[in-house]
Amino acid sequence: MAPTSIDGTEITGATIDGQNVSEITVDGDVVFTDSITKEFNFTGSVQEYTIPSGYSDMEVTLKGGEGNSAFSSGGQGGVVEGSVSVNPGDTLYIYVGGKGGQPSGGWPNGGNGEANISFEEFIIDEGTSTGSYSTGGGGGASEIRVNSTDTSAAIAVAGAGGGGTGATDDSGGRVRGDGGDGGGETGGSGSGSGFDGNGGTQTTGGTNGRDGGDSRSRREGDPSHGAGGGGGGFFGGFGGLGEDGEAGGGGGGSSYIGGIDATTNQQGGNNGNGVVTIVLK
Repeated sequence: MAPTSIDGTEITGATIDGQNVSEITVDGDVVFTDSITKEFNFTGSVQEYTIPSGYSDMEVTLKGGEGNSAFSSGGQGGVVEGSVSVNPGDTLYIYVGGKGGQPSGGWPNGGNGEANISFEEFIIDEGTSTGSYSTGGGGGASEIRVNSTDTSAAIAVAGAGGGGTGATDDSGGRVRGDGGDGGGETGGSGSGSGFDGNGGTQTTGGTNGRDGGDSRSRREGDPSHGAGGGGGGFFGGFGGLGEDGEAGGGGGGSSYIGGIDATTNQQGGNNGNGVVTIVLK
């Protein structure tokens, strides 16, 4: 806990000449330091932050990225909240997950959806409509690692949502496959008419560990199928599988709270890019 008193008198804030100050030092010793709040938004690269002197407690909030969609809904990113002890000089490596694209997965580990699916559907009183689209990629997970970029250094991970998709069924109508929400001990499964991707768990997930699985269509160029990518997470969600005029949504990635004293481990809750917020005390 950061110092909050001088000679037993509690201090809740400090100013010098009307300006707020975050730290007071007497004879080289920190006798008061205020809390620091830092918000890290999506950049598409790892962000670093060093814990300053006078702080030993950290509250964290992580939100995973949302999955993208095509004619459906992408899964929401999960939310993790908690606290952990830290040491001055510790370096935080912060990964803020991005929303999935079409069809690419969100940075750093969202699974890819399926690209350039053509469709042909009958529209009442308007004849036949044709075109193409790309399915949604899974979102990227948000994560904090301490003093190393190795995955084993993670203290918390917020899973990301799976990608959604659409397909053209045998009657020419469009069907949808929604992505599963990310987060929780197990990410949400995709929902649709096809083979939907399961959410990542604490021990299994997408094809590349923390990475969400790419869509797993067996369509081989058939224009009638669609499949969304899995969301990234502690273990990423599996990608959806579309065949025979069906649409499969990607599963959401799981979260990890093993390195913090968690108060929230929520499946879903975040739209758009992820975000990581820390409060030092």
